Amino acid sequence: MSYLRVLSGAPWRRAALLVLMLVGYLAMTIASLNGRVDHQIAVTGHPFVHSDLFPRWLGAQTVLSGGDPYDQGFTSKLQGLMYGRPYDAAEEIALLRGVTGFFYPPYVVITLLPLLWLPFEVARWAAVATLAASLTASAFLWLRLTGRFTLPNALLVALVLVTFQPVFDLLWLQQLTGAVLIYLVGAYAAAARHR
Repeated sequence: MSYLRVLSGAPWRRAALLVLMLVGYLAMTIASLNGRVDHQIAVTGHPFVHSDLFPRWLGAQTVLSGGDPYDQGFTSKLQGLMYGRPYDAAEEIALLRGVTGFFYPPYVVITLLPLLWLPFEVARWAAVATLAASLTASAFLWLRLTGRFTLPNALLVALVLVTFQPVFDLLWLQQLTGAVLIYLVGAYAAAARHR
């Protein structure tokens, strides 16, 4: 049965094809993300599941306790927890394609404050839920601003949003940049309403 014949056939066939395509797409995305985790574990021999949130979470805790998250001692501690041992910058770039450290301004503590008293595994999942809610709220707010908010549009946007590879990557790694979108869309909405 050809692809075009399925598309012109019964609605259930089109729906089944779309579901299969979505499942295949998600499987490839997850395999790609797991490949990065597997690479880190293979290179370091340390079973830490990569998270972009962890250095920010640990750095914010250090700021609150009066420590300096920008000094080499903190970076060595962070690398020890993530990789099993400290790396110099050249070795880390060569093996892991980047460097790890606390690169945010100290006021990131304010954004992370609700998560800092939680164990990291709980904070990780709370961050995923918060980032997903923030991204979804941003998309819904944008639909309202454009006058296109309807239940079918909202459901479609939510589905596309959580299955879009960069968003999936952002949630998988708990990247704080996902929280920025709600601030930007909220600022635009306020400006559009002359507030």
